[in-house]
Formats: sequence, C-alpha cells, structure tokens
Amino acid sequence: MEQEDNGVANTLADLQRDVLSRLGEAANSPAGNLESGTGAAAVLVTSATITQYLNDGASDLARTAFPIVNAGTFSWPSGAQSVQLSIFTAPGGAALWLARGVAWGGTALTHCSRSALENYYPTWAADAPGTPLYWYDTGQDGVGLYPIPNASQTVTVNGFALPPALVNADDAPSWLSPDLSSLLVFHAASMIAQKNLEDPSLAARAEVWRGEYERGKASLLARLTAADPMLARGLAVAVEQG
Repeated sequence: MEQEDNGVANTLADLQRDVLSRLGEAANSPAGNLESGTGAAAVLVTSATITQYLNDGASDLARTAFPIVNAGTFSWPSGAQSVQLSIFTAPGGAALWLARGVAWGGTALTHCSRSALENYYPTWAADAPGTPLYWYDTGQDGVGLYPIPNASQTVTVNGFALPPALVNADDAPSWLSPDLSSLLVFHAASMIAQKNLEDPSLAARAEVWRGEYERGKASLLARLTAADPMLARGLAVAVEQG
C-alpha cells in the first residue's frame, strides 16, 4: 500500500489537493463539477465532490476494516419499543451504526436476537410493559427493548460509529493515523476518475487508485483479523446483513 510521509498536515484542504495531484488536475479542475446545464455556475464544484468522496471512503473503512469504538446515550421514552441508532448522542459528532451492548440506566441488558425473542415470548409485542431485560437488533441501524419500557430512562449503547464528516478546510480525520489517511485520497481519486471515463487521462487512473484503496483496506482487515478474529467476522456479518 502506498503511503505518504511528507510531513504535511492531513487537513481536508490537504487531502483535496492530494486528490487533484494524483489525478494530474489543476486546483480549479471541473472534473468533479455538477454542471447546471443552463450555462450558469456549477451546482456542485469539484472541491465539494471530492469532500463527499473523502467522507464516503471514511465511512466505508469504518464499516468494513477499521471499526471505531464509541458510545451514545438517549433518553428512552416510556412505551417505545425500538429506536434508530441515529438518534443517540455520541461524542465528537460521530454517528453510531452498530450496537454491541445496551445498558438501561446503567444496568447492562442481555442481547437476544429478534427470532429468539419471538420464539421464547410469542406474545412479546403485546406483553405488559415493564423494566427491560433484553435488547435486540432491529436490522442494522436500530435497537429494541423487551419488555417495552414502562418508564423513561437513559439508555447507553456501546458499539461502532462512523467518523465525523470532514466539513471545514482545517478539519482532519483524527481517528485515522496520518500514514493511513492516504486511503481516503485513493478512494476519492478513483471516484473522480470513474466520473470522467470519457477523459482517457482520468479514466486510466480509476483502476490504479481503486486498486490502491482496496489493497489498503484489505491490509487493515487482515490486521484486524489477526488481532481480533471474532470482531472482524462480526463486522463482515453486519455488512452482509446491511
């Protein structure tokens, strides 16, 4: 995997410039523009498109090869059977996407699959509310409690999160070590190149940078598998089910 070691801070502005450099494009390149179609200014300019692809790459890494441990809290209302993970408040603006543990007012609940819950408690959806004992996944992006709570309570979810999006020029992917931030560049460069397949000079770069990204991601996954096989498998299952 190609890595950078140029001593330059990996801010959003730096990463955007790196993408353009690897594509051989000028700073004012229209390669990522979304044109208005009326001759007016572009609806979306290249820098914004690159930012979108950098953030997409960050989310992809977090979901598949570089899990980010985080926790979020939410004041669970009485009578609510399930909620989406997106409403939990996590530090730093991160967004939870996978739950691995749930606590009701500080008391850890037992995980139970939805199918097991339906098997053990056939009338679970109509059972009387009470203090929750179990939590279950509602697809990939939500959690449910059983029994349905009969009172509101602070619920904490421990799990994995997507990193905060890069927005401002001086934002940096601090969750990722500087030598790995080039992976975000590889992803964005490949996506911009794929967006311009009618341009031979850019089209030729699409597979190059996609290959660099996929090899880097595979290296991270191999490292994760060696360190924690069960975690690596759990991520793979979550992605397959998502």
